[in-house]
Amino acid sequence: MDRTRRALLTAGVAFVALAGCGAAPAVVDPSPSPTPTTTPAPGMALSDMGFQNAPVGFTLPGGISITRRVDQPNVVTALFSAEDGRAVLEHLTRHLPAMGFTIDRTGGDSLMFHNNQWDGAFTISPEISGFTLRRVQR
Repeated sequence: MDRTRRALLTAGVAFVALAGCGAAPAVVDPSPSPTPTTTPAPGMALSDMGFQNAPVGFTLPGGISITRRVDQPNVVTALFSAEDGRAVLEHLTRHLPAMGFTIDRTGGDSLMFHNNQWDGAFTISPEISGFTLRRVQR
């Protein structure tokens, strides 16, 4: 490569590098989800209950019985009796923030929550209770 081409190539690379420095700043999400605390929430982790696709650190109160489950990479669901649902609702209401989730809505015997990777919902009916966590891309 002759001197002229080398000089032009060097100047072009320098121009591109300097142009990148003047780029507009990246937009930052003004409301990031909370980060989990270093102390895990009390209870039993879903992974310890046999779930392979659950969010890390997501817990439920000890002593409950899961009657049905879905454990897929994009969705995790657990069903309980209505009686166990009361303990689950109290546990989630108290400990979701420590698990890195934001509670979006509560009402009656239901709540909706999310973090950077999951949307979740929980509800209790007279016969059954359950939650679903759905993986999302934000």
